[in-house]
Amino acid sequence: MVIDVGEPADWVKINVRQTKECFEIYALVPGLLREEVHVQSDPAGRLVITGDPDQPDNPWGITAFKKGDQLAVKD
Repeated sequence: MVIDVGEPADWVKINVRQTKECFEIYALVPGLLREEVHVQSDPAGRLVITGDPDQPDNPWGITAFKKGDQLAVKD
C-alpha cells in the first residue's frame, strides 16, 4: 500500500501492480513534468516516489510530495 511520507498529498494518485516479471507503477501527478517526478527502489524492496515542482510558487498550488511502499520481493 502506498502511503504519504511527510505531508499528505491527496492530489497524487499512485497504483502499484505486481506481474510475474516485474512491478508496474502508475502515477497520476497533475501539474508536474516528468523531470520533476522521481521513482527509486532498493534491494530491500522499498519504493519511494517523490515530486518537486521547479516553481514552488506556481499558480496551481502544486507542492512537493513523497510517497512510499514496501514491495514484496523474493529472497
